[in-house]
Amino acid sequence: MSSSQRSWTPLLAGMLLLGVVINQIGIWMSQGILSAVGQAGISLAALGLVLVTTQGHLRLWGGLGMLGCLAGDLAPKLASSHPAQAMIVAFAIGQLLLVVAFWPHVEWGRSQTLGLGIALVAYALVFLTWLSTRSTNGAELFGPMVAYAVLLVLMGLTAASTRRGMLGGLLFVLSDSLLAARLLGAISSNLLNASMVMLTYAAALLLLALALGKLARRPLAGSRGAALAES
Repeated sequence: MSSSQRSWTPLLAGMLLLGVVINQIGIWMSQGILSAVGQAGISLAALGLVLVTTQGHLRLWGGLGMLGCLAGDLAPKLASSHPAQAMIVAFAIGQLLLVVAFWPHVEWGRSQTLGLGIALVAYALVFLTWLSTRSTNGAELFGPMVAYAVLLVLMGLTAASTRRGMLGGLLFVLSDSLLAARLLGAISSNLLNASMVMLTYAAALLLLALALGKLARRPLAGSRGAALAES
């Protein structure tokens, strides 16, 4: 990492944390605009981290993935109709692009990768089954959420190329699980739940951005460089 990149990284991480603070103040004061500004700041800072710490394939697809997350943040505020569906579509595109970014770095033959994949699929099946029995509204969203869950599980699996990526992917799964439960009425839409959705989401974006930066300094899985690094 160059000296300029090292100087930008703490600044952008600080901007992300500032976005978290603004967002949380907006949530607890019931100020929608303030909350939205903080949320957008979180995604923009994560995008900036990806752009300054990566290059090539990771910068292109990781940056586009973070843009998809930013679009998901803005969709409920900008969509004139069906805001929830617009949000799901935007985040689904973001997840798919992040999968493309992480994919070349996945070591598919590792038992850890297989175990995590089985655990994520099992969790998704249990959670969706629970959600289908507890939902009290938004039935039209359940189908899109099932499709989105497939992409989310795949993103969580591919992001596990690093410890930061694994934790970031798991936090993203947790955040979106809470959000889905709120949207479908399975849990209360109170301020605490709204706060937890955003705190886990912000932590996930930060960790995923840092994971992409770390992968930029690591040889691709299965490459000659990776083999030499392990020898």
